[in-house]
This record gives sequence, C-alpha cells and structure tokens, in this order.
Amino acid sequence: MAIAAVALLALGCGDSTGPGGAGSDAPVVARVGIEAGAPALLVEAPSDTWPRVLAAPPDSTGPAQSLQEPRWRPDGARLAFVAVAQGVGRLLVATPGGTVDTKVRIAAVPYWGTPVAWSPDGGAIAAAVTALGDRRALTTRVVAADLATGTTRVLHESGSDGGPRVEPTTAVRWATDGRVYVATIVGQTGPDSLPTPVSRVWAIDGGGVRRLVRDSLVGLVQDLAPDASWVLALRRRFVSSVAPFRTADDYRELARIDVRTGAATALASRERLPVPLLTPGDPRVTNDRIRWARLSADGARVVVAINVEQGDPFATRLVYRALTRDGAAVGDLPGDPTEAPGSVALLR
Repeated sequence: MAIAAVALLALGCGDSTGPGGAGSDAPVVARVGIEAGAPALLVEAPSDTWPRVLAAPPDSTGPAQSLQEPRWRPDGARLAFVAVAQGVGRLLVATPGGTVDTKVRIAAVPYWGTPVAWSPDGGAIAAAVTALGDRRALTTRVVAADLATGTTRVLHESGSDGGPRVEPTTAVRWATDGRVYVATIVGQTGPDSLPTPVSRVWAIDGGGVRRLVRDSLVGLVQDLAPDASWVLALRRRFVSSVAPFRTADDYRELARIDVRTGAATALASRERLPVPLLTPGDPRVTNDRIRWARLSADGARVVVAINVEQGDPFATRLVYRALTRDGAAVGDLPGDPTEAPGSVALLR
C-alpha cells in the first residue's frame, strides 16, 4: 500500500561538483518562488553550472501546486525538494543539468510539510511523511530511500510503540553517527492563552527501533545539528512589564538547545537582529516575529526568516538573514522571501 510522500528521481551520484567552487565564501541559496506563474525552485549561486530556475516536472496528478523543503546534498552537487500536486507529495532530486525521470512514487498527504534529510554520504534520503496507514487512519512514517536502487524502507511508524498515531514532525536529520533523528511536537506547555509547543527528539537506529533522547524540549524545533547533539528551536520569550503582569513575544527568540541536557543558548531575538531601514534615515524600525529557521547543509550557518516593520503607519516586509550557528550576523540573502517554513536552503 502507498505509505509515504516520496517519489525519487534517479541521481547518477558520480560527481561531487558543487556550486560556487572550492573555498568560495559567497552564499549558495536555493529558494521556493514563482516563475512564469508556476512554483519553481530558484537557485542563487556563484556558479553557471546550475540553471537559475528548476521546475518540477508534471506527473499523472498534474503540475506541481507547491514546492517545499529544498535541501542541498552536503557536497552541493544535488538538490532535493518536495513537489505537491492534488494532495500528493513527490521527493525530487535535481542535478546541475536539471531533474530526471521518476523512479519511485508513493502517495501521501503532506499535512505538516515533508521534512527531508540527506545521508552523510549523499546516497540516500530520509523523509518524515504523513499518510493514510493500513487502517485508513492518518499516521506519520519516517522512511529512507536508497537513490541508487530506488528502494524505500520504513524506519518508523507512529503508533507502533503505543504512542500517538500522528506526530507532527518538524525536522529530520541523518546524522554523522548513521542514525536518523526526528523532532516531533508532542504537546504544549504554559497558559492556554499563550501555549508553547513541547518537542521531542527521537533516534532511529538501523534496526528501526525508536528511542527517546530527551523527555521534552520547550520550543518548536526547526532543524537539527549534523551530529544531532543540538537543535534550533523557536521559543516564546516572556517580557517583564508592570508586576504582576507579563506579556509574551510570539516566537521571537531562536535558541540552540542541547538535546541531552536541555540547556539553551539564545541566538536571535527581536533585539539582536538589526535590519536595514526601509526608509533611509528613519530610525523607527522593529523586527516582528521570527517566522522560521533552517541550518545550512554543513551546519555552520543559519538562515532566519523574519518580518520587518517600520514607520507610522507600518510598512512590512520579510527578509532572509544569515547567521553563524553562534548567532553572529552574516548578512541578508537574495531573493523574494516567503513565509512557508523551510522555503530556502543554504548550502553554506
């Protein structure tokens, strides 16, 4: 039976020629956008090996209606992304010359998007997908696909261990230790008027056994480190006001959280993300909420999507800001941002 949101494209994984050239510091970005009225992946890279526009080829369900979660292979020689048409997702892999024919197709219902992750050697991809299970009930499965053979295997299915049938999965990482790690939303904490998601990080070993790494992490996990030792998470940050009241910025803090100890280090917040002025000389600039964040393929940088408000009346725009994984500003990234989570991939 159809079990996941994956359709694979043959790779021909022989070369490792990535964009930008060896030693280049220029950002290499792939982002979801619109070209000629249709969703496409737009590549901003200091190289002429990649076309600027990568379109998802149509299949039996028709043309793609949306694209999600672009991810660079660690060496930059391949680019994976999810194309959704008529409620069905396909995982496509692009080469510098474009995409190739579909090898495997598995139907799915991508309710929470389809986070994907490359294996460390670039020969396989893991994906977390939500689909109709054997009992016609929604379930979340973590699958791994071998790109040389086109075969797909299920690593874990929600509910198989007595847990919830559906666990919204927000991030996947195929770590350097060979395990696949996933972050799921398992509940919320705080007052009903200001709930904060509680996430868990799970490790899946070669035998398909899922085990808990830590009971809970307060925050909405955005991505996992290459070795899965820490996560990026968005957290509500309470701001003191007249006692005994307090108010909350809505997901205004991006933190790095150790998955084993729960220790958190703030990387970005409203006060720590100065942005260019919309109107030269106008000092009235504020950063609205941080929308989402993702790590670069090498784990060294973070791309953050934030709203910028300025002036009276306020004008608003969305910007992509690159940071180091310690929170130092690198600069703004090119392109027209979108609020869709994970709509941009940063190679380095």
